[in-house]
Amino acid sequence: MRPADPGGSDESVLRFPGMVGGWVRAPSGRVVGRLDDLVVRLGVPLPMVRGLVVTGSGRPPAPVTWTEIASIGADGVLLAAEPTHGTPSFQLAGDELLLRRDVLDVQVLDLLGRRSGRVAEVLLLRVPGRRLEVVGVDIGPAALCRRLGLGRLCGRLAERVVAWPDLHLRSSRGHSVQLATEGSAVHRVDAGGLAELLTRLEVEPGTQVVRAVGPRRAAEAVALAHPVVGKRIVRALPQDLASDVLAELPAHHRRRYRQLLASGTPVTGRRFLRSHGWLLHRPGAPRGRPAGPASKDGV
Repeated sequence: MRPADPGGSDESVLRFPGMVGGWVRAPSGRVVGRLDDLVVRLGVPLPMVRGLVVTGSGRPPAPVTWTEIASIGADGVLLAAEPTHGTPSFQLAGDELLLRRDVLDVQVLDLLGRRSGRVAEVLLLRVPGRRLEVVGVDIGPAALCRRLGLGRLCGRLAERVVAWPDLHLRSSRGHSVQLATEGSAVHRVDAGGLAELLTRLEVEPGTQVVRAVGPRRAAEAVALAHPVVGKRIVRALPQDLASDVLAELPAHHRRRYRQLLASGTPVTGRRFLRSHGWLLHRPGAPRGRPAGPASKDGV
């Protein structure tokens, strides 16, 4: 793709990591290094690219701010001026992510479509006003095929694009930055989507979600989640926060959860397998071999 002025009217889509490894050149044409990563700042409605990370032979990664870029495209980056000597310190702001490290190949949850997948490509839209925005991710087989360089075979495979406003990242930094950013999906999704998120996450990230959304929204999600999910989340919370969540539950749910928390196991005669959902075991059945499915509501 031809590089274009970041502030121009070209609205073409760039696919990351197709840009990774492209040459970064000074105005004289001298090669400065290769593009290694993009820095994005989360915002509403979409994250915006704030700069890039350049690597060079024998040098540590160095940041380049967006104002230092004259043009950027799939085939490389042209800087607006000759780079200064020395390597500036590299540190992300609290609301910034690295696309390659924190998003690419990361498991994501589509809170609107209730599906999950691993990010094969990140979609960037170039819009007027010196902006390059992250509009979504592709978790489909076609994107993975392109990553593998399989050419025309990719056209026969499906695209599975998840819009950025609908997704939650499961990388450590992605998760924490989205929780701290107002307008992220976790702060806008309905109770069903929040219940899905709590179901998919491990205990500690799940309790972080509860702290971020507050007792009222957490209680709405717990009321919709499977009792085992709700129990493990509530039990892991500090006592005062757990009490606040239980107090927000409807009376019948509150009574049920207090009974569950006081008991050893919330569902008798069953055990949970992540790959098969809840499976019912008949008395005398060999251990570890379920007799048959009871439902399809597994995580």
